[in-house]
Amino acid sequence: QFTHSPWLAGITFDYAGAALTLGNFGNLYGSVTALNSGDIAVRTVDQPLGTGENYNVTDIAFGIGYGREISERFSVGVQFKYLQETIWHSAMTGFAIDVGTLYRISPNGLHIGASISNFGTRPQFNGRDLRILYDQNKLVNGNTGRDQHARFSPPDTLPGRDRPPRRRRSEQHASPGDRRLPSERQQ
Repeated sequence: QFTHSPWLAGITFDYAGAALTLGNFGNLYGSVTALNSGDIAVRTVDQPLGTGENYNVTDIAFGIGYGREISERFSVGVQFKYLQETIWHSAMTGFAIDVGTLYRISPNGLHIGASISNFGTRPQFNGRDLRILYDQNKLVNGNTGRDQHARFSPPDTLPGRDRPPRRRRSEQHASPGDRRLPSERQQ
């Protein structure tokens, strides 16, 4: 099976998949999924109309899977995936697994299924585009003189999730009569 879908704004989605029947041993399955943004103009604070450069965003996933009918009504399947996302000079790679089941309630009617998808590694982006040097106010110089730019890195937490870390139980409650400081109790 092959699918090519042009979307809005130059975005394309491509999919290819193939299956191989192994008789009583089940089925093998392979797939490739790709999403491409097309060319996007590079814009900066100093050049909001564009620098003349272009970049694109590419997502790709390779998968291989196996499925088998356990009984006349019950089937299971598993798929292993390699994932990669590229945004200009930065990239992220990871691995994931999907597991699913299907139960046939009646031969020509209702089916019930369940799956766990994208269970895998915690991928992180790497590349030179992750560090942004920008001096928000060029009239104010409060730095050492060697590096006059503010450093910005993407946040590690989502907005609203930047709570202070919870104290350990040993720091919250002291036993009666214990006059040591929490740092002394940990030793």
